[in-house]
Amino acid sequence: MKLLLVEDHLLVAQAMGLYLTEAGHEIVGIAADAHEAVELAGDMHPDLALVDIQLAYGTSGIDAAREMLAQHDVWSLFVTSQYDAARAAKDTAVGCLRKPHTGYDLIAAIQAAEDYLKIKKLTPCSSGLEFYEGPSVRGCR
Repeated sequence: MKLLLVEDHLLVAQAMGLYLTEAGHEIVGIAADAHEAVELAGDMHPDLALVDIQLAYGTSGIDAAREMLAQHDVWSLFVTSQYDAARAAKDTAVGCLRKPHTGYDLIAAIQAAEDYLKIKKLTPCSSGLEFYEGPSVRGCR
């Protein structure tokens, strides 16, 4: 998958990027604040953004996720220790992976998000068929 990392701690973002690249994903950019995230989402067209809640310059990952989805149809996966805030904003993301996490958890979360997005993008094969939203993606408990 093409991934955008939205994380204000550069060392954390770089470590995630290395791990994800080794797992076969492409990192299309790293954004430290919400404004940069939205701009990069428009320029780089990632498949998914991995978004922390608290970002640089007092900006919000929740705001970034909302804007990336509204402006560029880019879904987010929250990767944060602020899981209560992520749960409150579950309409803006496919799910949440709590920090701290293992590399295995990160890869598994991205695979689950990828599977979820594939299902969301299915189109009905018949004009009489209608899909309904299933249970919300869980992960922030």
